[in-house]
Amino acid sequence: MINMMTGKWITSPGDVAQDAIEDGIIERNRLRDALDLGEVEFASLLSGELSLSPLLARKLALALGGTSRFWENLEKQYRKERNEHADSLFCAPVKVSRIPKVYKGLGCYAYS
Repeated sequence: MINMMTGKWITSPGDVAQDAIEDGIIERNRLRDALDLGEVEFASLLSGELSLSPLLARKLALALGGTSRFWENLEKQYRKERNEHADSLFCAPVKVSRIPKVYKGLGCYAYS
């Protein structure tokens, strides 16, 4: 997503996980199992709705790389931006050719 007031891109841990799946770094089911999440929880993570716990941050670090601190900081920044600027976030309901990723969980096309 992008904050239309600041022009800043907002990326959730779920966006990064979705990109890893789409880029073939890890299979969707393998990541879901590594995170020990059910399908609904996993879909919520990918869409940015599920907040990361410290345990989930550690599991993401093991499954995708980085540190748990990286994942926790990404989560913190995402929640801050999302909560402070909810009315100025861009999420287009139709495909725009310059927007590369589709986040089905959001039900829209969004910047990654």
